[in-house]
Amino acid sequence: MFFSISGKSDEEHKRLRIVYYIELTKYEVMFTLRITIALMLATTVAMAQTPIDISVISPKKSEALPDTFQNVLSLGQMTFNMPKGTTPIPLVKNMQMHYEYAIKFKDIPFEVRYAVAPIGYTVAEAYTGGKGVTKRTGDERLSKTSSMVIAINVGGGKPDPNMGSREFPPEAVKKEFGADWGSTTMIDLQNDSFGTEYKYCMMITLHKNEVADGYIFYLSDTKEHLMGYLNEYIAKTGAFYALKFK
Repeated sequence: MFFSISGKSDEEHKRLRIVYYIELTKYEVMFTLRITIALMLATTVAMAQTPIDISVISPKKSEALPDTFQNVLSLGQMTFNMPKGTTPIPLVKNMQMHYEYAIKFKDIPFEVRYAVAPIGYTVAEAYTGGKGVTKRTGDERLSKTSSMVIAINVGGGKPDPNMGSREFPPEAVKKEFGADWGSTTMIDLQNDSFGTEYKYCMMITLHKNEVADGYIFYLSDTKEHLMGYLNEYIAKTGAFYALKFK
């Protein structure tokens, strides 16, 4: 648990923990890079050189989840519950990071994007729900490295000394997300490919050993707006747990 307050219901405990954790992210801490900047840059460049065409999916509110999203959820042993008061929106073609589903809150500059990467599958394999042929073991160490690379990639492709990251307490991330490891990363968006009109992002990474990595991107036009919207529309509604492991 993040912390405990006597006399509160379980739901109120959850809401207060989320608010508390969101507030903590305002005081950003520096990444402790466990790989060299050169390796990270090389990986980032390699990722950026492969275009990811995800622009073909344009979900409507009345439709079920897109097949691609359902496939990665199934392979990644994850569940998704649509947050209240949101509308599915088309995905944006970009070269920074694939994602499978996106929602927007009405009349405010606040969008949430969801990505699931089943371990042992390429993006193409996972999207079709086919049998994975990639031989690799997904562990916490690799997930941490991937999370850092993705954050740099999404931010614009260069290591940012102001980028802040904080790990979830192990017991909390296990109990509340079904994950073995997780983190929150604050990102200044220095590109208009992934970021489009947005300038700030909070990225949640969730990892389950040998199963999948899940990523949630909360985007807004300013850091101040993002933190306010997270408190108002995410912490108070339970939407923080929209994507989690079974």
